[in-house]
Amino acid sequence: MARTTIAPTPLTVAALAAAVGGRVLGEGGGVVLVDVTHDSREAGPGVLFACRPGARADGHDFAPQAVAAGSPALLVERAVATDVPQVQVPSVAATLGLAAAAVHGHPAERLLPLGVTGTNGKTTVVTLLEAVLTAAAMEVSSHGLALGRMVGTRVDVAGFTNLSQ
Repeated sequence: MARTTIAPTPLTVAALAAAVGGRVLGEGGGVVLVDVTHDSREAGPGVLFACRPGARADGHDFAPQAVAAGSPALLVERAVATDVPQVQVPSVAATLGLAAAAVHGHPAERLLPLGVTGTNGKTTVVTLLEAVLTAAAMEVSSHGLALGRMVGTRVDVAGFTNLSQ
C-alpha cells in the first residue's frame, strides 16, 4: 500500500488556540505554525514547542532553548517569560495530540488509522497487517460468509479470528 504524504496545513496561533480550547497569551496570534514538538532539540522555525511537564523534567524549563532555536510559539500550562505568543491550556499532555492534529490538518480524517494493543503480539500483528495490506490480500470465509460471497463487498476493516465451535 503506497503511503500518502500530507503536507502540513499552515495554522495560526489564534486558530490553534480556538481549536484546542486554549487562550493566547501575548502578541502574535497571527504567527503561522507548520509543526509541533515537545522535544526542544526539534524546535525551530514554524514549530510550536509544547511545554509538557514530565516525571523528571518540566518542558516549561526548556522554552527559552526552543525559542532560541526559532520556535515562534509555545503551548503552555502557565505563562513563560518570553517574547513569543503562548497558547495556554489546562494540560499540555492532554492537548498535545489535539494540537498536532490541528496543525497538520487532521490527517486521520483522510486516512484509515489502525491500532493494535495488547500485552503480547502487537509487533507481530502489525507486521502481518502491513504485509496483508501491502499485498492487498483478502481472506474471508466462514464458508464464503454463508455463500453470500460478501455480496456487495463494502469492507473498510474487519478482523476476527480464533473462534471455534
